[in-house]
Amino acid sequence: MPDDSLSLTATLPDDVTVLKEMVATLKETVVECHSTIERLKHELLLLRQWRFGRKSEKLEAAGQMSLFPGGAVAEAEVKTPAARPARVTAENPFPPRSRWSG
Repeated sequence: MPDDSLSLTATLPDDVTVLKEMVATLKETVVECHSTIERLKHELLLLRQWRFGRKSEKLEAAGQMSLFPGGAVAEAEVKTPAARPARVTAENPFPPRSRWSG
């Protein structure tokens, strides 16, 4: 692979004024490219929000139905028995992890 830096420096002019103009032109180009990139990032963000919605869903939206109507989640929590801690004894130093595994 040839060294591009050598060929670039060979084509640059020796006049300082011309070099300063080139640097100013390159700086303007970089600033324009940066602003274009930022604008496109913002457009992409807006398009993603439009296409996929907000990151977190809210139940406050008008007309949105609940997954569990009538408080079924609270009823299920009441009906679920509380887990009892397993007893560690001398005969059973390693109690089963769940009530189905032993």
